[in-house]
Amino acid sequence: MQPMTRSDTTTLMPRLLRLALLMLLGLAITAPSSTAWAEEDDDERMERRESREFDEDDFEERERDEDDDEEYEEDYEEELGMRLREQESFIMELELFERLISIVQRSAEVNLSPQLSAIAAVMAADDHVEETEDLIEFLEPLLRESEDAAVKRAIRFKLIDAYRDVDQPRKSLGHMKALILMED
Repeated sequence: MQPMTRSDTTTLMPRLLRLALLMLLGLAITAPSSTAWAEEDDDERMERRESREFDEDDFEERERDEDDDEEYEEDYEEELGMRLREQESFIMELELFERLISIVQRSAEVNLSPQLSAIAAVMAADDHVEETEDLIEFLEPLLRESEDAAVKRAIRFKLIDAYRDVDQPRKSLGHMKALILMED
């Protein structure tokens, strides 16, 4: 048996997570079962109804039984609603967990790829400088030094915005033209 490669694990993890989610949902989504006390009450009620004579004295008892039936139905509906809310909450937690796993997987992909890491750094560069001019001074030399075409395009996109912000539309348009003509 050969050891698993990185590509095997990246395709296997989402499948395993989906399988686990489906298994959990299959176990969690069940109709609420009757409780023992409810079954006993139903049996007792049926026996009373069968053995009862329909006379005026029993009328009050039948009304009480009907009230008990209504109360049982209300309790059952309340229990059903509570279980549905619990299941919805459980599903929401699973969805959040799946999103978290997805974020971790994407982060791992970025960290494993020098190109994606460089692009992420370019995208975050403006968060680390106070003035837009400082960002321009930081990115212009990197544009000339970078050898990766995708990283250069990311730098150009950032410079287009930076030159627009400092009111230098000619330089902004120059970087747009370079992107359009794929001049890297």
